[in-house]
Amino acid sequence: MVWRKVPVAAAWLAVAGLIAAEAAAAAELPPVECVRTLRAATVESLRGDRDAELAQLRAAREPCRGGVTALVALLQARRRVALPAEEVEAISRELVARFEDPSFQLPIGVARQLSREPELDQSLLERLLEEVSEQADGAGLSADRRLRALDVRADLLERLGHDEALGSTLVRMRELEDSSMLRWRLFRHHLEQEEWSAAADVLAEIPASAEHLRPALLRLLARAGRVDEVLALLEAPVARGEADAATGEDGQSSTEEAVYLGGEAGFYTAADLFSYATVATGLAWLLREGGHLEAAEKLFRRALEHEPGHTVARRAVVYLYGTQEDRLAYEEEWRSKQTEYSPMALANQAADLMASSQFERAYEVLSSLAAEHPDDALWGSEPAWYNFGIAAYRSEQWADSARAFRRAVQLNDGRYQSTFFLAMALVKLGECAEALPLLERSVELDPTQKAPHYQLWVCHRQLGNADAATHHRSLYDSMP
Repeated sequence: MVWRKVPVAAAWLAVAGLIAAEAAAAAELPPVECVRTLRAATVESLRGDRDAELAQLRAAREPCRGGVTALVALLQARRRVALPAEEVEAISRELVARFEDPSFQLPIGVARQLSREPELDQSLLERLLEEVSEQADGAGLSADRRLRALDVRADLLERLGHDEALGSTLVRMRELEDSSMLRWRLFRHHLEQEEWSAAADVLAEIPASAEHLRPALLRLLARAGRVDEVLALLEAPVARGEADAATGEDGQSSTEEAVYLGGEAGFYTAADLFSYATVATGLAWLLREGGHLEAAEKLFRRALEHEPGHTVARRAVVYLYGTQEDRLAYEEEWRSKQTEYSPMALANQAADLMASSQFERAYEVLSSLAAEHPDDALWGSEPAWYNFGIAAYRSEQWADSARAFRRAVQLNDGRYQSTFFLAMALVKLGECAEALPLLERSVELDPTQKAPHYQLWVCHRQLGNADAATHHRSLYDSMP
């Protein structure tokens, strides 16, 4: 039975952690019979005997002398064993009673285990938050213990949706330990709250070598209306060559955060860094949305100086700032060019533009193609709609992106990318209820992808489904 040794050790680790945490808080070892009974429950769990596991866990309550370890272990067992609702309520009441005892101090390790229980009653979570907050704010704690307490508090605040308190807690954590992990967590929080200026401040602290984050920082500064900083950073020299993944002072890679930026803050690949016109045009639109019209015009014109053929920048200059004569001349030029190409040639041109990361120009070509040749045979193929959807998505044309991906899914409902991006476009349009089944389908199509779980967490939070949100956030955090 040598094969049992590794899984038993791994499974025992969670319960052992609870015992150790409670023993440290109580400054004494737990009763031997308590440890023996809990370990026996773990062995029964690994054997797959759920009834025996439950019996051992229930039996552990008496030798554990009213400690919370056995209670938490029972709650954790709900993932594998069906506990009667009355018993769960009784355990919750007993835990609350323990919290109310002035002589009892909840071990932070146990609090962390409880905070991660997906089906924990909200009232118990709130009481747990009070207990952890008292410890985090208490006097005489070492920096390490205070940081651990604040970390659990942050998890609970995020789970309960207390966004403002979460932000201040993350700031306090950074004061104690300014790690890259905390920096990214605070950055993600600011993004979710659409606190663009604060997010830009955090992102600006990334080491200067992280050039691949510069366009994201530019977009955040533009959203925040920090015009002078946008113009200064846009004109600053950019390091040539492929950008490396950003790392913080503790050496942790930010690959996951870079992916997150791609979905939420406008991340550009290394190839995009050198398309000044594309970056400048995107920033100009953001500045216009914020009412900075003169700065936007300046960027549109700078984009054209760098790339006179940039379609989006030219159309903006012509239609927003040009004369009637300019517009007529441009429209005549555009019509003459459209007659020079067949629909298939235009589709190939759009594909070439996408290959060079010129998504906005590809969107212009494909949207015109769809409007002028709606009955062409190429629109009967999934790739045409998929390319249109990607070009529209990267150009932040969410409605067109959703329309294109919906057609692509109709033609081929087995492609993960089409299904996921249709869901993402709907999320951007504020249609989380419609996006949910598509996100679930994305998980079915490719269970290795973690992005759908993140978006499921976002949507369930918006729709008030706290338990489902917690479930998918746990899955997202646990995936590599």
